[in-house]
Amino acid sequence: MIYLLFFFQSILFSKGLLISSELDTNKAYIGEIIRWSIKLEGNDSFNYNFPKLNIDNDTIKVKQLLSLNNTNNQIEFEIISWDTGRFTTPSYSIEILDDNGRVEFLMTAPSKEYSILSILSTLQDKNFRPLKGPVPVSGLWPIKNLILVIVIITIVYAIITVWKKREKKFYNKINYKYIELPKDRAFRRLEELNSSQFTKDFYTKLSHIFREYIETKYYIRTLEMTTEEIKESRSLFPMEDLQFEELIVFLNLSDHVKYALQMPTKSEMELDKEKIKTIISNL
Repeated sequence: MIYLLFFFQSILFSKGLLISSELDTNKAYIGEIIRWSIKLEGNDSFNYNFPKLNIDNDTIKVKQLLSLNNTNNQIEFEIISWDTGRFTTPSYSIEILDDNGRVEFLMTAPSKEYSILSILSTLQDKNFRPLKGPVPVSGLWPIKNLILVIVIITIVYAIITVWKKREKKFYNKINYKYIELPKDRAFRRLEELNSSQFTKDFYTKLSHIFREYIETKYYIRTLEMTTEEIKESRSLFPMEDLQFEELIVFLNLSDHVKYALQMPTKSEMELDKEKIKTIISNL
């Protein structure tokens, strides 16, 4: 059988088919990666296949990185050794196929030797170092836990004490038996309005009384509308044109007093007050 294998390899070599094996280094430390590459060179007319090779035990680990058939004619492995000494690469053979894709024979890659060293050999202290530091010992009394428990109890007690001393609010329920009508409220506020106060304050309150009456009676948001917006919304106000014109005139006068510092006399203030009373009575 040995002679037959030698005969086949001699034929392949004579036809220019050669297998090579290379290591990127022949010395490494425990756990370091060595790259091992196997390449098939020569006649491209041959069909071949790179079989899988994965070894993993307590001494060595071989991991296949690349297997591309008929592309670059090369396969690579990673070798990691977990023991020191001299080693040889594992046995690996490339399958040579016939025209039908069946294995005709194998071509074995040459073995390569390499050495694995210990990192301790490069240090001055060759004694093994401890794998784990000293384990802390718990004290007899868990002082830290006791302090935390006392702090938590104190905080809870303080929260409860403050919560008990809080001031309770009492709310009075609104009496819905008596509801003031919009017109009654407007007349009451007009009676309380005095022309002896500042002109700006007088017309501000007088304008607010009339706007509030329109809003509560007709549900028109006049308190939030400007005089110009009220004028543009004539269709919303259920009143005669003459009354609406008097309303716009009064609102413009109030704006001039509030913002343009127009100064009407007290008699004019009383007349405007009576005019608002008349408009409200007729609505």
